[in-house]
Amino acid sequence: MLYAVEKRAVHRHRHTDETYILVRGRIRVMFYNQEGALMEEAVLDPKRGRFGVNIPAGQWYTLEVLEPGTVIFEYRMDRMLR
Repeated sequence: MLYAVEKRAVHRHRHTDETYILVRGRIRVMFYNQEGALMEEAVLDPKRGRFGVNIPAGQWYTLEVLEPGTVIFEYRMDRMLR
């Protein structure tokens, strides 16, 4: 599924991994622990050679758009099995 990203809330998917592939633009993916503290972040940026990230099932995270017009491809196995 393709998304034109603006802003996403902190959330998780309990039963499936989620993979993002950057199509255009730049985003920051931020990972949180159970208490809501920021633990790690990854910037998807073609200029840095970072085009994708896999988010394990149960991981709390959110996205921050760093460039207008950012588009990502999202893959979730649960959506593919419907």
